[in-house]
Amino acid sequence: MAITAPAEAREPFTATVTFSEPVTGFEQGELTVQNGTVTAFSGTGATYSFTVTPGEAGGITLQVAADVAADGAGNNNVASEQVTLNYIDEQETQEEAQQVISQLMTHRNRITMDKRPTIRRRLQRLTGGLQNDGSLSAFGLTYKDGRLPVAMNIKEDEVSFSYSLLKSRIQGPAPSLSGRLAVGPFGTVESAKTDAANANEPGRLSDNPGAYLLRNNSEESAAIHDVLFGKDERHAKAAEKEETLELQASQPERLALNQEEFEARYAGAPAGQDDRRLDLWVEGTFGGFDIDGSTGSYGVMHVGADYLYTPKVLLGLSAQIDMVESEHSDDDSSSEGVGFMVGPYATIRLSEELLFDGRVAWGRSSNELTSANAMTDEFDSERWMASAALVGRVDLMDNIAMLPEARLT
Repeated sequence: MAITAPAEAREPFTATVTFSEPVTGFEQGELTVQNGTVTAFSGTGATYSFTVTPGEAGGITLQVAADVAADGAGNNNVASEQVTLNYIDEQETQEEAQQVISQLMTHRNRITMDKRPTIRRRLQRLTGGLQNDGSLSAFGLTYKDGRLPVAMNIKEDEVSFSYSLLKSRIQGPAPSLSGRLAVGPFGTVESAKTDAANANEPGRLSDNPGAYLLRNNSEESAAIHDVLFGKDERHAKAAEKEETLELQASQPERLALNQEEFEARYAGAPAGQDDRRLDLWVEGTFGGFDIDGSTGSYGVMHVGADYLYTPKVLLGLSAQIDMVESEHSDDDSSSEGVGFMVGPYATIRLSEELLFDGRVAWGRSSNELTSANAMTDEFDSERWMASAALVGRVDLMDNIAMLPEARLT
């Protein structure tokens, strides 16, 4: 005896029961059906058919029990094998897909808005205050070196980096290592604190057990520099170190450069002869998230070029590539998407204390959804974004300023 039914159903379906020989006594009530209702039962002899109306989305099982029919010699039947098929409720699946799509878009928008290009470099371009910030920060330690082409920050759940062609050409500080490395049993990272007792003892264990304090120890910094660049190329040679110290001493003045002084730099400079007008840059962030019951990973990268059209106007073009993968614990579904956007941006100095920053971009994304019942669907979408902000500058004290920002995205 065999039961024939489709492997998957999206609506009421017909199934058949076929005995090896004609039988009698087989009726609708002898069928065992889970998650479905039997109607339209008919048949004689060895073949019978019936309609099953599914219940909830999920599995449906069909079976014929033993001893419910007999052949011409009076022999009762044996039980059939259990047949299982999957019922897909299209309306419920569509609602689930819409919910997953909404979650994917919400998470992506939140992440891409939070990881947009930082405004600091653009503001420095308009004030002439660009600085070489080559560094590597990780686990409470920061290694600074003007020879490093990028600034990288490694956190427990996120890695970010930035590069600027103009910044990389500016002479940076001598190699230095600072921070507090936690080696205690809980792996806590604490900020470095100096005190009179430890001030002249670089590298000694502090009063906090499990913490090791590094205070710009020249030998340790030089050792790290030797690993990165070799002893023959050590950046902190005596002459270069003296020049670097002079450069560092001048940084406050450079940061406080006002608009008149900055414009004076470009007075009479023929177009194209000042290579400080053009900058190429890259910024990226990769990490994980846990938002509203969804966990996953993301990556956002920006690549761009901008030109200082006038000392007050910075114009540029950038491209964004982003990726988001997430799993949703409330319904065991998952989603992933990859997209890009390209568009212009501008930062304009309206006055000594006020700047305008704006960006528009257009692009597409490709997405894949996997529902709780293991159904996979793909779709593409077009997208665009616009962002505008007014950024102020309030000087609090020497070399310390507050930059209030009002942004609409």
